Formats: sequence, C-alpha cells, structure tokens
Amino acid sequence: LSEKIILPSNSKAMIPVMLQTPIDLKQALAFSITVRYDPAFLSFNGVSSRWTMFDERPITFSSVGPGIVRIDGGPAFVDSLQGILFYLDFTILSSRYSGVTPLAIESAEVRQSCQPSVFVTNSSVLIDGICGKISSRLQNPAIRYIGNSFTGGEHGRVRLFIPQRYEGASATVLLRNARGSKVAELFRGIVTVGERFIDVNWVSENGTLLPSGLYFFELLVGGNRAVAKCIHLQ
Repeated sequence: LSEKIILPSNSKAMIPVMLQTPIDLKQALAFSITVRYDPAFLSFNGVSSRWTMFDERPITFSSVGPGIVRIDGGPAFVDSLQGILFYLDFTILSSRYSGVTPLAIESAEVRQSCQPSVFVTNSSVLIDGICGKISSRLQNPAIRYIGNSFTGGEHGRVRLFIPQRYEGASATVLLRNARGSKVAELFRGIVTVGERFIDVNWVSENGTLLPSGLYFFELLVGGNRAVAKCIHLQ
C-alpha cells in the first residue's frame, strides 16, 4: 500500500497472498504465515476459503497480539504450478491513511507435511499421498489409505473415488499382505459415483489382530485395478 491512500471507510479489502511452492507438487503441503496490520486502519475478518486450493483442510487463523494474526493451512495436495493462493479479508476502518505500512507479512513457511512414498500407483491411477486429496478430475477409480499408518493403532479408513462412467458397476476392495495373499475383504457390492469411505480395523477375517508389516489395499471395479500401499504398525 502507498504512503497516502484514500479509500471509503467500512469497505472491504481482499488482499491476495501467493506462496510459491518449490517442493515437488506431488507432495502434500502445509503452510504458516504471520501477518501484521494497523488495527486503527484495518479490521481483520478472516481468510477467504473459497479462493484457497486447500479443499479438505480449512485455513485457520488465530490472534497473536494486537494487529498480529497467524494463519495456518493444510496439509493438503496443491495442484497449481504457481503455488498457494488465498485472500485476506479486511474491513477498512478509516477513509484516510498516512503513516507506517498498514499491512505486512512478517514470516511465511511452506513445508512438506507427510510422506506420500508409502503409496504406489499403477499406469492408470493417481494416488496423491497420505494427506492429499483424490482429484475429482480422475477418469479411473482410485483408492488411498488415510489412517494412522506410522504411529500405530488398529483403526484407519480407506477412501475410494469412482468416476461417473462406473456408476452401478460391481466393486471389490481387498486387503493383501506383502506376499500378495488376501487378508480380508473390506467391501463387495454396487458402487455409486463419487467418494466413499471404508473403515479398516486391522483384523483378519478369522478375527486375529494383524501383525506389523507392509499391506496393500486393492480396488477392483469395471475391469480397472487401483492399489494403495500402507505400512501397518501395531
């Protein structure tokens, strides 16, 4: 903002913020920024989430002190080569301003938030990563595990994505061990378009708790196969 500006009071100001992401965009990312503003000139209303690319995890903000706010986003999958774009929502309190800079970003950090290497893909299926999203633009079915695979625990969830052209098809979701042997059948039935979730209890079909190790989730639908890999720790 210039040193001397004239703007109508009580008007809205949407300030764009672009964070460049030099990290491989197949990673799931998170970010934190600290913004300082003049509370005599601006009133902070929040973040315009409808402009953000973080569609699964909301961008949150908290007041650090008078005229200082911390904004956190992610983790989520970023699908833009330009980076992370969102808007800061302010109300202009005074019709005239002259003085120090009324708005500044004091610090910004973009970081890789998880380890997508626990997943594998085949030639026709994209699996984004443990914290990432399954893109609605996919033309083929997709599957991924979104549970507590590194810190242990018996519970997790599997997310499926079924494109429009597979409406009404029969689907099967299997859990296999590292040798490829079937451990459990998680789902069998007619699928609907879009996303659905299946709970995983890490118990075999005979009721025993599964040992630690490498496991695969396999989705079979309409002649298409998708695979997600996960490390289960007791």
